[in-house]
Amino acid sequence: MYFYLFLLLSIPKFYVYGSSENAYGPKVVEAQIRSKHWKLIEREENINSLDLLSRRIVEPRKLWNLTFLAWPDTMDMLNKNNIKFRILIDHVFRYLENYRNKTEYRRAGLVDDAITFTDFLTFTEIESFVRDIAPNLSTKHKKVTTEIIGQTVQKRNIPMVKIMHKDAKNVIFIDAGIHSREWLAITTSLYLLTVVLNADEHSIVSKMNWYIIPVLNPDGYVRSHMVRTIKNIYFCTFFLLCCNNKRYLL
Repeated sequence: MYFYLFLLLSIPKFYVYGSSENAYGPKVVEAQIRSKHWKLIEREENINSLDLLSRRIVEPRKLWNLTFLAWPDTMDMLNKNNIKFRILIDHVFRYLENYRNKTEYRRAGLVDDAITFTDFLTFTEIESFVRDIAPNLSTKHKKVTTEIIGQTVQKRNIPMVKIMHKDAKNVIFIDAGIHSREWLAITTSLYLLTVVLNADEHSIVSKMNWYIIPVLNPDGYVRSHMVRTIKNIYFCTFFLLCCNNKRYLL
């Protein structure tokens, strides 16, 4: 959810190039929903992969302003029921592709071996930082180590940074990136990691030991950076007699 909120805040308008895919891909839509339409929204969530991104109350119990990811079936539902809406991102796939291309052009890895918060890092960059850079920041007052606590199904390591302060007894454990599309949570954990790494011995954070796992779901995080993360899933009942093919954004 946080990723799409970031998209909306970053670029208010997206211009679409001519493409046959535009009619079939998802859009980010803002709509005014009245109480009588709530069941329709819930149905779209369950059947047509409507992904609710934000909700704001306009009139208590009467009118809400929703932002959501909508597939063509949901767009048809909005039109058929005369629900007012406006399109914020007309072609999510093309938007992500342009964003990724700009990111790859601009980024040449970590800048001077230091982490950056001007962009979302790839898992490879995060892994490089916690494996190669963080342990070198040990001092006589704190010991910084990186441990591999396991591997994913796709054989990616799951790193954890341990920061042990002298005389500290209590431990704070932090993990992020359980839900792969919540990129901001991962960035927040990395920011907190740098705060702890750079804290002096008199800082309050130096009174604790820290266990930080920046990305608990590396496979999902890597996949969420891909442009087309769509799979066809068949929902079948009674010995495959009835199947409904739906596209889901994973």
